[in-house]
This record gives sequence, C-alpha cells and structure tokens, in this order.
Amino acid sequence: MQATPTIENVTLSLPNDDIAVLCLLSKRMGWKVKMHRKSGLEKALEDVAAGRVYEAVSFEELIDQLEASSTTPPPCQYTEEEVVQRVLQATADVDAGRNLMTHEEFKKQVHSWLNSQI
Repeated sequence: MQATPTIENVTLSLPNDDIAVLCLLSKRMGWKVKMHRKSGLEKALEDVAAGRVYEAVSFEELIDQLEASSTTPPPCQYTEEEVVQRVLQATADVDAGRNLMTHEEFKKQVHSWLNSQI
C-alpha cells in the first residue's frame, strides 16, 4: 500500500524573473502553483504611493499624459508555448548530460534568453 504524501502549503516571494523558472519546475514536478493576484484596489494604492497619478482637465489631456509616459516593450518574437518548449528542451539536455552546467549557470542562461525575447 502506497503512503499518501503530506501536502504543505508554502508561500514564496520571488523576483519576477524567477517566476517562469518556478512555473516550469512546478509543472515538471507535478506541483500546483497558485499566484496571488493583486486586486485593483491594491494596485491603485501602489500607484498612488509611487506617484503614478495623473491630473488632467480633459480626457484628451489625460491620454496625452499617458502616451508620453508609456514605455511599452516590443512584442516577443516567440509565443509562450515556444518559450516553454525551448526551456524544457534545455532542461532535458542538462538532465541527459548533453550540456553540463550548474543550476545557477542554467538559471542565468534561461533568464538571459527570456530577457532577450522581451
């Protein structure tokens, strides 16, 4: 008879860059990941605290202010599925000994590649 594993809930605070690696690892290990999404009120309070509040006398003036402050990154050339497949392939290569590197080196390589796609 197989013993039922004990399930423990864990809360992690991670840099945004590490979230993709955590999601891939959790998928591979069969773990469930729940991410706390901030409510609109939490986001609004952070905006006020950071000074991201605009005052305008008209809608057009507000749009002009928002466009002037916008820093939209260029779109990624790969789909999310392609990114996941490339990371999983790199993980499989490491596991098979085809690309021996430490975990930290692998993590840096993944971060570097993901950042180059943004």
